[in-house]
Amino acid sequence: MSGYRFSFRAPACRPVAAGFPPAAGRDRAVNAEGFAGNVERSPRATWSEFACVAAGQVATALGAITGVRLLTEVLPPAEFGLYMLAMTGSILAQQLVFAPLGAAAQRFLAAAIEQQTLRSFLEALAFLAVASVVLVIGVAAPVAGTLAGCGKGTLAGLVLATSVFTVVWGLATLLDSIHTAARWRRLVAVNQTVTQWLRWVGAAGLAWLWQPSAAAAMYGATAAVLLASAGRCLAVRRLPLEPPQTARPSGPWRRRLLRYLLPFSTWGVFTWAGTASDRWALALYASTYDVGLYAVLYQLGYFPCVLLGDAIQQFLGPVLFGRIGDGADPQRLAHALRWHRSVFWPAVALFAGGWLAAWNFAGPIVAFLAAPDYRAYASGLPLLVAAGALFSLGQILALAIIGTCGSAALLPAKIGCAVLTVAANFGAVRWAGPQGLLVAMPITAACYLLATAWQCHRIQLRWATADAEPTGETRTERKKAA
Repeated sequence: MSGYRFSFRAPACRPVAAGFPPAAGRDRAVNAEGFAGNVERSPRATWSEFACVAAGQVATALGAITGVRLLTEVLPPAEFGLYMLAMTGSILAQQLVFAPLGAAAQRFLAAAIEQQTLRSFLEALAFLAVASVVLVIGVAAPVAGTLAGCGKGTLAGLVLATSVFTVVWGLATLLDSIHTAARWRRLVAVNQTVTQWLRWVGAAGLAWLWQPSAAAAMYGATAAVLLASAGRCLAVRRLPLEPPQTARPSGPWRRRLLRYLLPFSTWGVFTWAGTASDRWALALYASTYDVGLYAVLYQLGYFPCVLLGDAIQQFLGPVLFGRIGDGADPQRLAHALRWHRSVFWPAVALFAGGWLAAWNFAGPIVAFLAAPDYRAYASGLPLLVAAGALFSLGQILALAIIGTCGSAALLPAKIGCAVLTVAANFGAVRWAGPQGLLVAMPITAACYLLATAWQCHRIQLRWATADAEPTGETRTERKKAA
């Protein structure tokens, strides 16, 4: 398992990449250009790193598919429905609280190591994590108390169980974000795979041993995630903390992290509404039968593209942010953006190949992977593949925008496209039925891609030079403004 060891030598902390071969008779070190993101690796090592990320994502998806099968064997349909509804509440909390904190950890870990302020950075991160836990429990406890007072004890217990699961799952994903930023690819892949499989096995196991209820399944999933997180906590100790006597106050890092993560929390609720609106629209204007048919096609077309996009982002994000650093060096910034473009266009070709495969073999793919009762919408598979591909490409472009201009720069695109998606999905199903939804999905995804591409054009990412600043402003423009 690759990792990083660090030697503390006055006057500066010099991080050394333990997993790299020696160069010219000495250790190949991460220099002042940044932490792991700036280490130049061979193409073979880079593709090996990406393969670890992709393998972890595939194994995670297989765990989720198998787990759903296990849990549906134990829980009756009504309880399974309650469990999935409760899980949507957990996902909303993740979007608003823990996911933004994880994004901030991925963005600034390399900068904190480079500036030798990692100890204060982790202290600030821990403070915000505790505040997030208090917020989740503080919201869930009154809700559960109100439900209990109204005689809804079962729902009250489910709310409490969901809040506990949300806290444990959120902290586990935060640790994964730190490991991802450190480029511990194999560790992240193993942790995510083990957690996903144990989560579903734990939920089904406790529901089978105790009682077939949604609350029992939620507590089982919580215990499994908690068990799988022990290794995550131990791995953080491998980070290169500076000596305590040289540690700085964590206040500046708290403020910097808050400024960065607040836009994520702002658009999180809109993103959640956009991703859930397709199924809710079908449930409202069509039927649960149509929801089932669409969900199968969604899993076969849209979900694999998003999974591939997540793998690319997990590989690309830490390297890009490490090369950017704090964004103060124009030449370093330009070099990082050129590297980002060199990865983006192969991703376009990869997604285009997937779409061509879906276009030519939609019928056989659905016939092989779905039961006969679920093949009615097979012709719509290329549309959902296109939607997932376009959305994932927009997410890849968004990484460059975040790295150069900050997370707030994405607010218009995220919120605007999420509102458009909700309106388009409900309108399409209302006036054209499920077929209308299949057409609306790639259109709204294309709008998101165009919005992020337009922002990249404005800040001159495509033609970035050493004259560019993090704000996209050139020296000439600054002289005119002065």
